[in-house]
Amino acid sequence: MTRSPSNTEEAWWVPFYDDLLAETLLVREDAAEVDATVSFLIKTLELSAGTGQRVLDQCCGIGSLCAPLATRGFDVLGVDQSSAYIERARRDAGRTSAGTTFVAADAAEFVAEPACDAGFNWWTSYGYAPTREQNRAMLRGAFRSLGPGALFALDTMNLAGVLRGFREEVIVQRETPRGLITMTRTS
Repeated sequence: MTRSPSNTEEAWWVPFYDDLLAETLLVREDAAEVDATVSFLIKTLELSAGTGQRVLDQCCGIGSLCAPLATRGFDVLGVDQSSAYIERARRDAGRTSAGTTFVAADAAEFVAEPACDAGFNWWTSYGYAPTREQNRAMLRGAFRSLGPGALFALDTMNLAGVLRGFREEVIVQRETPRGLITMTRTS
């Protein structure tokens, strides 16, 4: 299982996954990409729009896929370890009055009650734990949150894809409420 920080230490990701990173990497500006992703998930998870099926978004971040799924008639449960991201997801979903519930919790330990009809972990939120066992714990958490016969979709990095799209330097620029943000990653 993942180790929770004590009262005197802060988990490494708390200062890293801040609002600035959310603005730079998690805000989805391409509505067509979001729509295509939602359509893909509905098809892959064998969901039926408008039925109220319960869908788990494990590691939902700021809820970029939750509201679009909810507007198609699903009951969406978004879970993320960052309470700041969950608060933002709640605020954003509140603007659309979508059928969403958000919970700040460790995905490896969280279990949905009642169980979900389908689930997914998208935009490569899986595989970053320091050990294989911790990564497996996240998948077990998803499994425990799903009902019998429920499908789960996992988006993860793969070596062939990383090598095919490898760039020594990646620069992301995004206009945000704080102004222009430039993030450079050098590999």
